[in-house]
Amino acid sequence: MKKINHRKNLLMIVDAVLVSLSALVSNAFLSLFCTVFDLSKEAYVVNDIRILWIILLNVLFCFFMMYICGAYNRVWREFSVKDYVYCTVGVMSGFALSIFFASLAQKQGNWVFYLVDFLITCGSVTLFRYVFKHTFIDLTEFGRSENYERTLIVGAGQAAKMILTDISNAHNDENNPSRNILPVCMVDDDVSKRDTKLMGIEVVGTTKDIPRICKEYKIKLILFAIPSCTEEERKSIMKLCSQTECKIKMVPYLSQLLFDDDKPQLLNQVKDIKIEDLLGREPITFDKSEIRKFIENKVCMVTGGGGSIGSELVRQVAKYAPKKIIIVDIYENNAYDIQ
Repeated sequence: MKKINHRKNLLMIVDAVLVSLSALVSNAFLSLFCTVFDLSKEAYVVNDIRILWIILLNVLFCFFMMYICGAYNRVWREFSVKDYVYCTVGVMSGFALSIFFASLAQKQGNWVFYLVDFLITCGSVTLFRYVFKHTFIDLTEFGRSENYERTLIVGAGQAAKMILTDISNAHNDENNPSRNILPVCMVDDDVSKRDTKLMGIEVVGTTKDIPRICKEYKIKLILFAIPSCTEEERKSIMKLCSQTECKIKMVPYLSQLLFDDDKPQLLNQVKDIKIEDLLGREPITFDKSEIRKFIENKVCMVTGGGGSIGSELVRQVAKYAPKKIIIVDIYENNAYDIQ
């Protein structure tokens, strides 16, 4: 928390400096423009004490409006297009308030000055965030690219949570072959999960964004973590994955997970996959009569029943006429939605 506050304070200070310098640069630019084209400086350049008033009001109101718009709520590495938009809206609103109060005090500049100042301020504020974000990521991850595989996780449900837990445990085990996996971001087609985090890893888009995200985040490995999806859904997503140059690993189908007692950890069950492997496979068959005998007229409880694995298990159990299904989940909305 202290590190985040330090970064936020630093960003606020830099913004104040950039807003101040933008006004001075704008004035200098307009002065040079008038000199080159032999124009009257009175119509373009802000003179005397007015420039100090404008700088003070711009800094005050731009900072206030960017704070209101949430421009200081993100850490460096998580800045997205939406955050740059928030900065622009904050600067625009700040300038509107600055012009209003400057006019009340009769210290306002001319419209040409404000337009140039606004463009330079927006450009400098957003450009600084963009440059610093990528510089920060490069510095913090320097030397890790050779030893770690930058990984995109497809799916942000219970299976992904289990994988992230396994990865975290693997990092503490020097002999674990999975310790070189570095989760960078996630995708999920549930739009309500967009911009949320799972164990510190952000959901940055949907499966349609996979090619773009892999290029933007320099992904080397894609982990497919939706064991409950249908074969057609899996093929569709794998087609998008095939548009990248990333390696692909996949969590087996739900049925294969449930009956594999030799591999209790989900990450150990992840297997390499080739796109051509998805062109067809023999469907898995079950002895439905034995399953019905085991479930029919019995009270069945599914823990974690609101997650991606648990919800599919609930649906499968419901097909075999249980007396009652009890769904237990820490998140009430997920359990309720299954109805």
